[in-house]
Amino acid sequence: MRLLIALVCIGSMLASCSENNNDLKSDLNEALESVAADASKYEGRLDELLTLEMASECSGLAGSEAEVEYNKLMTNPEYHSLAYTWKSDRKRELNVSGMKMEVPMPNLVQISWVKESDLKKFTFSYHNPTKEELANAQKAMKAKEEEMVRDGKISSEQAGMADGMANEMIANYTVVNVPNLGDKAVWIQTKQDNHLKVLYNGIEFQLTIELSDLESENKAKAIGLARKVINNM
Repeated sequence: MRLLIALVCIGSMLASCSENNNDLKSDLNEALESVAADASKYEGRLDELLTLEMASECSGLAGSEAEVEYNKLMTNPEYHSLAYTWKSDRKRELNVSGMKMEVPMPNLVQISWVKESDLKKFTFSYHNPTKEELANAQKAMKAKEEEMVRDGKISSEQAGMADGMANEMIANYTVVNVPNLGDKAVWIQTKQDNHLKVLYNGIEFQLTIELSDLESENKAKAIGLARKVINNM
């Protein structure tokens, strides 16, 4: 499954695009880069960016009842995450290989993907892809799949499953700009979950809030929490 997910990521990340930045955007980006912070200072310290107290206040749930998971399995700190979870009665319906199943949905407040970035990179990474970009992504992923099938790393059946996952992800991927938050922020909608991406002072971070079945409530809480994270930076 991890291999299939990796293939999907490869396809979406290899999409090419051309951007024509005006002089104002270029000057702004250079100014932001000149004062950019060093993301390495947050390595192993995500709990200082998003404290238990902040997560408890965001969720409206007792901090003493939260389960805390600081994921540092990957060597690269960009992949580290900090999650505060509480038990919930909510459930989510998943469709796995055509089979529908219900899984528990804990209440979640999470920070992840803390890394250095800039306005140009952030804008390129998080935008609604054009038809040309989607075609390029699918072409690139298809070529990678064929290579891995030839090398015996995956089967044709696995490649087909990856195609299905990629097509589903592309069909349900939407980026919504969030004004007046950091240097730039976007709300990303997918079929599986939604999350907030924020760029501030050369540092990018992601917040995932799952406290309600209503997307609008989770989005509002994520935006409010992001402002507090920025105050800690």
